[in-house]
Amino acid sequence: MRRTVRIAAGVAAVAAVTVFAISCGSSTSPSLPIYTATLVATSEVPPTTATGTGTATFVDNGTSFDYKLVVNGLTTISASHIHGPAAVGANANVIVNLFIPNGPPYGQVDGVIATGTITNANNQSFTVDALRAMFIAGNAYVNVHTNPGFPGGAIRGQIVRAN
Repeated sequence: MRRTVRIAAGVAAVAAVTVFAISCGSSTSPSLPIYTATLVATSEVPPTTATGTGTATFVDNGTSFDYKLVVNGLTTISASHIHGPAAVGANANVIVNLFIPNGPPYGQVDGVIATGTITNANNQSFTVDALRAMFIAGNAYVNVHTNPGFPGGAIRGQIVRAN
């Protein structure tokens, strides 16, 4: 009888530890802040007739931002940047380069055109903290330039918190 009680107690202890371990997984831990920009022609200032679209995603790691830039339906992409500080409907200077091609603009693009990490060391224009403050305030945007076509910007999107 004692042996049965000990086995049952052992099984119960293992089950309790397993449930506790599962509950401590990533589903309950706070997630990193994520910011996104949905890039469309009507958000450019002034609006364009470009037919492409895109998405820029920024993950705030605390001391850096990881980013991914996806573009669909554009040709002759010549650059992509973060601009700021600027509210919706206003233009501003480039503060971070996201994509500069290694040659002349190329044909149609559908997919990821750039990934990278923004740090204080690789960005002389702005600190990560200043960039974060602009993201939080909604005062930064991403645009994609084409040349020929829309050298001032083909598609654009304001950077906003996604989670």
